[in-house]
Amino acid sequence: MNFRNLCLAAVLMVSASAFAAENLITQEGAWKHTVVDADLSRQEGTRVFRISKNRAWIWGPDRITIDPAKTYTISMDLKNADGKPVNPMNYIGIAMLDSKQRVLTRDFVRIVPGSFATVAADAPKGAKEVTVNGELDLAKELRHIVGLILNAREDLSDLPNRNFAGQVLKTAVADGKTVLTLKKPLARDLKAGEKVRCQYMASGYSYGILAGRIPGYDWKTYTCKVSGTDLQGAGDYGKFWPGAKVFQVVIVANYNPKTASEILVKNISVTAE
Repeated sequence: MNFRNLCLAAVLMVSASAFAAENLITQEGAWKHTVVDADLSRQEGTRVFRISKNRAWIWGPDRITIDPAKTYTISMDLKNADGKPVNPMNYIGIAMLDSKQRVLTRDFVRIVPGSFATVAADAPKGAKEVTVNGELDLAKELRHIVGLILNAREDLSDLPNRNFAGQVLKTAVADGKTVLTLKKPLARDLKAGEKVRCQYMASGYSYGILAGRIPGYDWKTYTCKVSGTDLQGAGDYGKFWPGAKVFQVVIVANYNPKTASEILVKNISVTAE
């Protein structure tokens, strides 16, 4: 290699280093419910975490402030521990927090489409039926767990909305109105004219990395990208949810307690561009 080419190669190496995305995970060694596997770490040349605990809820120690103009890439390498059974239930992604450091779960932001309505008649505290204007087509949605939400706004500017009035068990439609039957009595009076909506009550965080089975015993890189804000009330894993200000990596591992599984994790990173 001549001197000119050598200089060019050096410049390219420096430039690549200068523009390499910074890993926003700074406290890699402080992950609760994990054990650093010293032997594997030496073999792999990087820190390898072993997770053996059943239903291990692991929150990354770094709280990362969300810049809405950036795209965040969350990445890690995962595999099942050799000789251990595969657990079908692992949930990995990010947990978001609002300005008061309250955790946002998906039931606060995921709406049932077409369920916004106005209360048609007063419903006293202790009642189990709420009548709303409009014929709401919710029969298929009630195969899921659906909750009635108070203080709703049609433009979704109320999200995240934590004002659950109760689970909706069934509906009856007649004469331009819908009667919603709740599982438990109302905790307060509802007045005619109040705005309500249904939301899916399945909780959980934003599991964009993995929701389910780690497929094998070889290392595989799992990645998700998150950017922008979910303005549609879909609980989109690829977007930040309304009200989110910071996030943390979260790993819910070996969730099926009947399977004595272990998973291995390495190269955890969060970058922004």
